[in-house]
Amino acid sequence: MLHRDLKWPLKLKRLVKVAILDTGVDLNHPVFSEHLESGQMHAGLDLIDGSQRITDTDGHGTHVCHTLLMTAPHARVFPIRVFKGREADESSPLRVAEVIPHCSRTQSTMLTYS
Repeated sequence: MLHRDLKWPLKLKRLVKVAILDTGVDLNHPVFSEHLESGQMHAGLDLIDGSQRITDTDGHGTHVCHTLLMTAPHARVFPIRVFKGREADESSPLRVAEVIPHCSRTQSTMLTYS
């Protein structure tokens, strides 16, 4: 059970940058509007089709981003679409390897993928 009503005791001077390598994110989902406006969530990067606007045709990445934002109030989320769907394809390892230097350049503190 998540206890979102509990207050986080830690006072951080800045948000912890977390890169989420997954199926992308649905930026039109209403749960993200305030996070996008506040800068807690970045508009993302799409390595699947190279489009300017990240998408999520599977929903998994959207779920992961929402879960992180609800459970880690000091996270700044950088969604990166590296998977076309729930299953990895033959290009997935290459895309994951390509994005690690990007995460370093953006000074992401954590990198996660599932």
